[in-house]
Amino acid sequence: MENKDFKIEFSDGFQMGDWGVACWGKTFKVNNNGIKLAAREDEELERIIFDVEKKTVSVIVKNPTLSEKAPRVLDLSDATDFFDELRKNIENILMVKGTFKSVTPNEDRTIFEVS
Repeated sequence: MENKDFKIEFSDGFQMGDWGVACWGKTFKVNNNGIKLAAREDEELERIIFDVEKKTVSVIVKNPTLSEKAPRVLDLSDATDFFDELRKNIENILMVKGTFKSVTPNEDRTIFEVS
């Protein structure tokens, strides 16, 4: 994966400033001094949605097992560089760092179907 903007690469993810993204197995999470977005392996991540106007990222899972307070929508309007890098690299994060078999974006790269 080309990684010229993410500052630190580690075994299961990347870091950019205080923001980090990690994927291992089929668990996906974004951190910034605590978990800000999460989908656990047993929940079966189905879709990641990037709202380019609001600069938010949402995860849709098939079998929610975390509490209703689990972070499923993340506002990155104050971290637009991280938002852009996450969107640009999401396939590699999920398939190289994690074990997802396919990540299929729509034409404008705002919705990613995951399996």
